[in-house]
Amino acid sequence: MEHDLRWDGPITARAAIPKEVRLLGLAPGVPVLCVTRTITATAGPAAGRVVEVNVTRRDASRWAGRSQPEG
Repeated sequence: MEHDLRWDGPITARAAIPKEVRLLGLAPGVPVLCVTRTITATAGPAAGRVVEVNVTRRDASRWAGRSQPEG
C-alpha cells in the first residue's frame, strides 16, 4: 500500500522529568528523546493538509531510527 504523505519535525534530547522517569522506568537524569512529527498529505483531496501530529518521548539509550524513510 502506497501513501502520499510527508513527515518532518524536530528530535531533541533532554533529561527526563520525574513523570517520564516513573512512566518509562528510567533512572533519574537519564536522557529522553523528544520527537515531534507532523505528517502532511501530499496528494488527493487532503493534499497540503496536516493529517497527524505525533509527540513522543523515548529513552535515548534504547532508541535508533531515521527521520525519513529510505527509498
